[in-house]
Amino acid sequence: KAVVSTQSTGKEEKNSRYYDEVSQKLSLVTKEKKELAQRVEEYEMQRRFEAEEMAAMLNDRNEYLQQLEKDKEYLKKECENYRLSNVKLESRLQKMEAKISPDNAHLIDRISELEEATEVNERLRQRLRANRK
Repeated sequence: KAVVSTQSTGKEEKNSRYYDEVSQKLSLVTKEKKELAQRVEEYEMQRRFEAEEMAAMLNDRNEYLQQLEKDKEYLKKECENYRLSNVKLESRLQKMEAKISPDNAHLIDRISELEEATEVNERLRQRLRANRK
C-alpha cells in the first residue's frame, strides 16, 4: 500500500505541476489576447478617426468647388452685362460723334492738343524737379 500511495502522490505532483504550467500558459495567452484586442481596437479607432477627417476634408472641398461654380456663373453674367454695357456705350458714342458738326470738330482736336501739351509740361516739370535735387 505504501508504494501505491507514493505513486499516487507522484502522479498528483506531476498533475499539479502540469496544471500550474497550463494555467500559466493560459494566463499568458489570455493576456496576449487582451493586448491584441486592445491594439486592434486602437487601430480601428485611429482608422475611423482618419476616415472621418478625410470625409470632412472631402466635404469642405466639395463645398469649395460648389462655391467656385457659383462664382464662375456670377462672373459669366457680370462679363455679359459689361459686354452689353460696353456695346451700348459704343453705340451712344457713335451717335454723339455723328451729331458733332464739322464746326465743333476743330474744338475737339484743340482739346486733344491741349491735353497732350499738359502731359508734356508735367513731364518737363518732373525732370526739372529731379535735376534740382
